[in-house]
Amino acid sequence: GRYRIGFNPRTGEYSFGVAPAGEDVAMAYYTEDAPVVDGQVDEYDLFYNSNILTAGIGSINNVVNWGARWDMESFYIGVQVTDEALYGNGSPWDNDAIEFYIDGNNDKDGPYDLDFDTQVILDILNQSVPWFKADGVPVTNYDAQWIYTGLGYNVEMRLGWANFGFEPGRG
Repeated sequence: GRYRIGFNPRTGEYSFGVAPAGEDVAMAYYTEDAPVVDGQVDEYDLFYNSNILTAGIGSINNVVNWGARWDMESFYIGVQVTDEALYGNGSPWDNDAIEFYIDGNNDKDGPYDLDFDTQVILDILNQSVPWFKADGVPVTNYDAQWIYTGLGYNVEMRLGWANFGFEPGRG
């Protein structure tokens, strides 16, 4: 089923919702075989997309498709970006990048805030070295990979549940 997990990235505390989550919640599918974090995203069902212009003006010039998996040790995200005009010469948040936001207390209040939200960026200059926002749980158990493709780039990241003191289970 689709159940919502509340998570506090500062303390690592978590809770499970008692009712199924709505269609606006993405599914992360359980896998027996951990994906190899190599930037190849064929191990994921890229069911979800993002068409958001986060900075600047004008039309959206890229297509983003993504999917997620999990096993008993880690959470995995695979992202495929089609973008023929890659740019980056500054801070991670100003470059072409994939930004992961974890709404730790599930308050759905929109922009990043200090009440338990966590941000991770994999950008064109730093590529496979993530930038982690410093005011969340320290993330030390991870792997990340960025690779160029003929049409843009792929990003793949693994976050170990141990970062959060979280023990997952099916359902």
